[in-house]
Amino acid sequence: MKKNSFLLSIIGIVGITLIYFGNQSNAAQSDLTLFELAQVLHDENILIQEWSIHARENVEDLKTLHEVKAYTNEVKQTFSTWEWTVHDTAEQYEAVGVLRENGSMTESIKILSTPINDEVQTYLIYEANGADLEEKEQEKLGEKLEGRIVDIFRGNPRIFSCIIGDFSGKMSESMPLKMKELLTAFNAKEIEALKEEHFMSTSAYTPKFKESIRTNGKDMNLQIGLRKEGLGAKTTIVIGTPIITIEY
Repeated sequence: MKKNSFLLSIIGIVGITLIYFGNQSNAAQSDLTLFELAQVLHDENILIQEWSIHARENVEDLKTLHEVKAYTNEVKQTFSTWEWTVHDTAEQYEAVGVLRENGSMTESIKILSTPINDEVQTYLIYEANGADLEEKEQEKLGEKLEGRIVDIFRGNPRIFSCIIGDFSGKMSESMPLKMKELLTAFNAKEIEALKEEHFMSTSAYTPKFKESIRTNGKDMNLQIGLRKEGLGAKTTIVIGTPIITIEY
């Protein structure tokens, strides 16, 4: 039950803030923050298990479903080596392209369109996730991700970076102490927190990252979740900017 409570708290925040971000425009991050997150975790001796990038943009100039389908065909031609599926119903039009690279990284492009009155609201979404985030590979990966974003989006998408990692239960420090150390490492100030015996989640603000959202009248751009599996077991960490977008 506690684990489920933790998931619901994180997913709830994600849902609310993704809606918020989806209605904003022309406010993209100028660079990827994924590697800044990774550097702090490396410095804290936290083993990275998974990373993800989520970028989205409201494509405002597509007003009809006919225009959306024509645009989809353009994207499919540009990314013709990707595996594409299309679902077209009265409630939603969805086209998804997926590219998997030898198990090291998975990428997807999604075009989601929903009718609203006599027009449609369309979102273009790019996601990438993988497990390998070694320092020697970061420059190459960064160039690839930035290139994808330039190739896919028309304007300035919102970009979300997330990492899942873990550290050994042999560490003697408590979760509150570890959370405090992480906030210090990011030069971050706690804004909101959920604290229970086996898990913690914190929303905070750090000047390290440019993007932020307002919550209860305060800016936030960093979320950290900690969950302890059991006595002497590992502790899992999920961290994201400006919010967590990984479900785990």
